[in-house]
Amino acid sequence: MNIVSKVINRLELEKCKIEQYRVGKKFNATLEEAYEKLEMFSHDPKSSCYRDNKKIIMGGGYDLSVIVPVYNTATYLKRCIDSIVDQNSGYRIQCIIINDGSSDDSEKILSSYKDRDGVTIINQNNKGFSGARNTGLDRIAGRYVMFVDSDDRLAMMAIKNLLDVAVQHNADVVAGNYRTVDESGRLCREYKKYSLREIKPEGNLYGQPWGKVYKAELFANLRFPEGYWYEDSIFAQIVWPLTKCAYTIPEIVYEYTINPKGITIKSLKKAKAVDSLYITEQLLKDRQKFGLTPTEENFAYFLRMVKLTYGRTQRCNGMITKCIFIVQCNLYKYYEGIQIKENEDLQMALTNQDFIKYLKTVS
Repeated sequence: MNIVSKVINRLELEKCKIEQYRVGKKFNATLEEAYEKLEMFSHDPKSSCYRDNKKIIMGGGYDLSVIVPVYNTATYLKRCIDSIVDQNSGYRIQCIIINDGSSDDSEKILSSYKDRDGVTIINQNNKGFSGARNTGLDRIAGRYVMFVDSDDRLAMMAIKNLLDVAVQHNADVVAGNYRTVDESGRLCREYKKYSLREIKPEGNLYGQPWGKVYKAELFANLRFPEGYWYEDSIFAQIVWPLTKCAYTIPEIVYEYTINPKGITIKSLKKAKAVDSLYITEQLLKDRQKFGLTPTEENFAYFLRMVKLTYGRTQRCNGMITKCIFIVQCNLYKYYEGIQIKENEDLQMALTNQDFIKYLKTVS
């Protein structure tokens, strides 16, 4: 059994000597007890992103398939879809729109696009962001794929700017810059991190799915893990390590709407914020299925996720914070033998199972 299986597979816990973690003066728990308390607080979906024998139809007459999941975004929907179908790119574009059980006027708005060339509209019962995107991935017919959220929109010439570089260099991923706007469409900020160059994606690309084009073959055995918040974690954990050739471009290609009802705001006070821990663990398991091994880049990402998970869950009760810490100490063992200089105090806290030092480093 390799080190990942020893550390992560919960089914092996009963066969192993279970260490009792001392977290503060009044709280001791085994790893299994920590999992039980977390499960009682918020259910772990335990949904893998790996799929066997999934078929991606590549080169089915389209250069790019654009996937748009829709859920109650009628206010923004027309400007989003228009920004895709009105692109003057010279490429053949397939636009797959998944109405994920909307209860507002989204379905009515989408019906006006049903006869547009290259547009496919799918109405389904609500499956969440991951389920909607997966429905789209099951139907793509382009060489490349792009994800657009239905309250956002593409910048003019976005598709041409991205695909020109992708095709020229046979790139697996091409990413562009983006800007943020408020609900009224007023500019908040422009993010111009990227220039025209080939890059190593791990540690250099933003983790959001949007603002990029991907070779469809990257998703041959990959889907978004369903039932979780923070499903976009698959990009840093799985997609970037699988990417052999990535480029960035200087143009702004995407307009992101800051939505006060979005998950970033809602998650701060919700038990489901514990998904930040659950999905980290699940993706460490899934990395094995894709043949990925621990790396310095992935270790650095894990440490950042430890901090981010604390930020997302700190408003949960103290017992849950301690249980999360216990699980993180266990997951940390996945990277045994890897040394990096980033977040050294946090590494020490996890190594020594020092909860007080942990709080000082993540707060």
